[in-house]
Amino acid sequence: MENESNKSKFEGMFMGANLKGAQIIVANESGGTVVYHQHAAPKVERIHFPLDGTEAQGREVFQKLIDKKFIAPDSDEESFLFVMGYKAEINGEVKQIVWLSTKQMAREFVTMKNQKAINSKQLKMGMLEEMTEKLFVKDGKPLKLANNKSVESLELDELKEILRPKSTTN
Repeated sequence: MENESNKSKFEGMFMGANLKGAQIIVANESGGTVVYHQHAAPKVERIHFPLDGTEAQGREVFQKLIDKKFIAPDSDEESFLFVMGYKAEINGEVKQIVWLSTKQMAREFVTMKNQKAINSKQLKMGMLEEMTEKLFVKDGKPLKLANNKSVESLELDELKEILRPKSTTN
Protein backbone atom coordinates (compact mmCIF):
# COMPACT_ATOMS: atom_id res chain seq x y z
CA MET A 1 0.00 0.00 0.00
CA GLU A 2 2.82 2.37 0.94
CA ASN A 3 4.50 1.79 -2.45
CA GLU A 4 1.25 2.79 -4.22
CA SER A 5 1.04 6.08 -2.30
CA ASN A 6 4.73 6.80 -2.98
CA LYS A 7 4.17 6.05 -6.65
CA SER A 8 1.31 8.54 -6.84
CA LYS A 9 3.40 11.19 -5.01
CA PHE A 10 6.19 10.99 -7.55
CA GLU A 11 4.18 10.16 -10.66
CA GLY A 12 4.65 12.92 -13.16
CA MET A 13 7.64 14.41 -11.35
CA PHE A 14 9.98 13.06 -14.03
CA MET A 15 7.44 12.92 -16.86
CA GLY A 16 9.21 13.44 -20.18
CA ALA A 17 12.67 13.18 -18.63
CA ASN A 18 15.23 10.83 -20.13
CA LEU A 19 16.03 8.60 -17.18
CA LYS A 20 18.27 6.16 -19.01
CA GLY A 21 21.24 5.56 -16.75
CA ALA A 22 19.74 7.80 -14.07
CA GLN A 23 19.86 7.12 -10.38
CA ILE A 24 16.86 8.26 -8.33
CA ILE A 25 17.47 8.56 -4.61
CA VAL A 26 14.61 9.24 -2.22
CA ALA A 27 15.63 10.25 1.28
CA ASN A 28 13.85 11.57 4.33
CA GLU A 29 15.56 14.64 5.75
CA SER A 30 14.16 16.46 8.75
CA GLY A 31 10.71 15.07 8.20
CA GLY A 32 10.56 16.02 4.51
CA THR A 33 11.21 13.95 1.42
CA VAL A 34 14.07 14.94 -0.86
CA VAL A 35 14.46 13.44 -4.32
CA TYR A 36 17.84 13.44 -6.02
CA HIS A 37 18.05 12.75 -9.72
CA GLN A 38 21.50 12.26 -11.19
CA HIS A 39 22.94 10.79 -14.34
CA ALA A 40 26.19 8.92 -14.44
CA ALA A 41 28.70 10.26 -16.93
CA PRO A 42 28.11 8.46 -20.20
CA LYS A 43 30.53 5.63 -20.79
CA VAL A 44 32.14 5.39 -24.19
CA GLU A 45 31.20 2.05 -25.63
CA ARG A 46 34.37 0.03 -26.13
CA ILE A 47 33.27 -2.99 -28.06
CA HIS A 48 35.64 -5.50 -29.55
CA PHE A 49 35.58 -8.92 -31.10
CA PRO A 50 36.30 -11.91 -28.82
CA LEU A 51 39.87 -12.25 -27.62
CA ASP A 52 41.85 -14.63 -29.80
CA GLY A 53 45.53 -14.46 -30.67
CA THR A 54 48.57 -12.70 -29.27
CA GLU A 55 49.52 -9.07 -29.56
CA ALA A 56 52.51 -10.06 -31.72
CA GLN A 57 50.22 -11.95 -34.10
CA GLY A 58 47.93 -8.93 -34.22
CA ARG A 59 50.79 -6.59 -35.12
CA GLU A 60 51.81 -8.90 -37.94
CA VAL A 61 48.24 -9.17 -39.28
CA PHE A 62 47.85 -5.38 -39.03
CA GLN A 63 51.00 -4.73 -41.08
CA LYS A 64 50.10 -7.33 -43.71
CA LEU A 65 46.60 -5.87 -44.09
CA ILE A 66 48.18 -2.47 -44.73
CA ASP A 67 50.77 -3.91 -47.13
CA LYS A 68 48.07 -5.70 -49.15
CA LYS A 69 45.86 -2.56 -49.08
CA PHE A 70 42.98 -4.06 -47.12
CA ILE A 71 43.12 -1.29 -44.49
CA ALA A 72 44.30 2.31 -44.64
CA PRO A 73 48.00 2.89 -43.89
CA ASP A 74 47.12 5.51 -41.27
CA SER A 75 44.92 3.08 -39.30
CA ASP A 76 45.64 3.14 -35.58
CA GLU A 77 47.52 -0.01 -34.60
CA GLU A 78 46.48 0.03 -30.93
CA SER A 79 42.81 0.39 -31.90
CA PHE A 80 43.16 -2.46 -34.40
CA LEU A 81 44.72 -4.76 -31.77
CA PHE A 82 41.92 -3.98 -29.30
CA VAL A 83 39.03 -4.10 -31.78
CA MET A 84 40.15 -7.37 -33.35
CA GLY A 85 40.66 -9.13 -30.02
CA TYR A 86 44.45 -9.30 -29.96
CA LYS A 87 44.56 -7.06 -26.89
CA ALA A 88 42.15 -6.93 -23.93
CA GLU A 89 42.56 -3.25 -23.07
CA ILE A 90 43.37 0.05 -24.70
CA ASN A 91 44.35 3.42 -23.31
CA GLY A 92 42.66 6.35 -24.95
CA GLU A 93 40.15 6.56 -27.73
CA VAL A 94 39.25 3.60 -29.94
CA LYS A 95 39.51 4.68 -33.56
CA GLN A 96 37.54 2.99 -36.31
CA ILE A 97 39.47 0.94 -38.85
CA VAL A 98 39.29 2.24 -42.42
CA TRP A 99 38.59 -0.71 -44.75
CA LEU A 100 39.84 -0.21 -48.33
CA SER A 101 38.92 -3.49 -49.98
CA THR A 102 35.44 -4.76 -50.90
CA LYS A 103 32.61 -5.35 -48.46
CA GLN A 104 32.77 -9.06 -49.32
CA MET A 105 36.45 -9.19 -48.32
CA ALA A 106 35.55 -7.42 -45.06
CA ARG A 107 32.96 -10.14 -44.41
CA GLU A 108 35.54 -12.83 -45.16
CA PHE A 109 38.13 -11.17 -42.90
CA VAL A 110 35.97 -10.66 -39.80
CA THR A 111 34.40 -14.11 -40.23
CA MET A 112 37.75 -15.91 -40.60
CA LYS A 113 39.28 -13.97 -37.70
CA ASN A 114 36.34 -14.84 -35.44
CA GLN A 115 35.65 -18.39 -36.67
CA LYS A 116 36.36 -20.01 -33.28
CA ALA A 117 33.89 -17.73 -31.52
CA ILE A 118 31.29 -18.30 -34.25
CA ASN A 119 31.71 -22.09 -34.12
CA SER A 120 31.43 -22.12 -30.31
CA LYS A 121 28.27 -19.95 -30.49
CA GLN A 122 30.06 -17.21 -28.50
CA LEU A 123 29.45 -14.84 -31.43
CA LYS A 124 26.44 -14.88 -33.74
CA MET A 125 26.66 -13.59 -37.31
CA GLY A 126 24.11 -10.85 -36.62
CA MET A 127 26.24 -9.54 -33.77
CA LEU A 128 29.39 -9.79 -35.91
CA GLU A 129 27.69 -7.66 -38.57
CA GLU A 130 26.53 -5.06 -36.02
CA MET A 131 29.97 -4.86 -34.45
CA THR A 132 31.65 -4.48 -37.84
CA GLU A 133 29.44 -1.48 -38.63
CA LYS A 134 30.59 0.19 -35.41
CA LEU A 135 34.27 -0.75 -35.63
CA PHE A 136 35.02 -0.29 -39.35
CA VAL A 137 34.35 2.44 -41.91
CA LYS A 138 34.47 2.36 -45.71
CA ASP A 139 34.28 5.52 -47.81
CA GLY A 140 33.59 7.54 -44.64
CA LYS A 141 30.51 5.51 -43.66
CA PRO A 142 29.97 2.60 -41.26
CA LEU A 143 31.00 -0.60 -43.03
CA LYS A 144 27.93 -2.69 -43.81
CA LEU A 145 29.08 -6.16 -44.78
CA ALA A 146 28.13 -7.63 -48.14
CA ASN A 147 25.47 -10.34 -48.24
CA ASN A 148 27.11 -13.66 -47.62
CA LYS A 149 28.19 -15.17 -50.92
CA SER A 150 30.93 -17.63 -51.64
CA VAL A 151 33.71 -16.04 -53.66
CA GLU A 152 37.10 -17.38 -54.64
CA SER A 153 39.64 -14.73 -55.55
CA LEU A 154 43.25 -13.70 -55.21
CA GLU A 155 42.20 -11.28 -52.46
CA LEU A 156 40.55 -14.08 -50.50
CA ASP A 157 43.69 -16.19 -50.86
CA GLU A 158 45.72 -13.24 -49.53
CA LEU A 159 43.39 -12.88 -46.51
CA LYS A 160 43.67 -16.59 -45.76
CA GLU A 161 47.46 -16.31 -45.91
CA ILE A 162 47.46 -13.24 -43.62
CA LEU A 163 45.35 -15.03 -41.00
CA ARG A 164 47.06 -18.41 -41.31
CA PRO A 165 48.97 -19.12 -38.10
CA LYS A 166 52.70 -19.42 -38.57
CA SER A 167 54.06 -22.88 -38.02
CA THR A 168 56.56 -23.06 -35.22
CA THR A 169 59.32 -25.57 -34.79
CA ASN A 170 60.53 -26.59 -31.36
